[in-house]
Amino acid sequence: MKSHPFDATSFIAGLVFALAEDSRGGIWVGSEAGLDRIDPAAGKIQRFPVGSPQGTRHARIWALTVDAADRVWVGTHGGLDLYDPTTGVFAPLSGAGKVKLDKSINAITQDR
Repeated sequence: MKSHPFDATSFIAGLVFALAEDSRGGIWVGSEAGLDRIDPAAGKIQRFPVGSPQGTRHARIWALTVDAADRVWVGTHGGLDLYDPTTGVFAPLSGAGKVKLDKSINAITQDR
């Protein structure tokens, strides 16, 4: 698949920083210019617009992971976002106390 930023059926950007697979077989692609989800079975790409409830707070995506509840944790250049597949909404996480999550998040791991 090629990158054509103005074509909604292609990747938003060519430089990919993170990949993750959800329980439905969807492939999440984090890039220098945003977040896409590929549905291999349907052959479709879904884009998530930056700065809206249906998108991340920042375009540059550094890290991705999918948890047991199929939520997608997204590490961006501007902080940590959490996608809830039941609502289709991204929630920016800010942390608490001395833990701040509003800066660049470069890696995400899960405690199993």
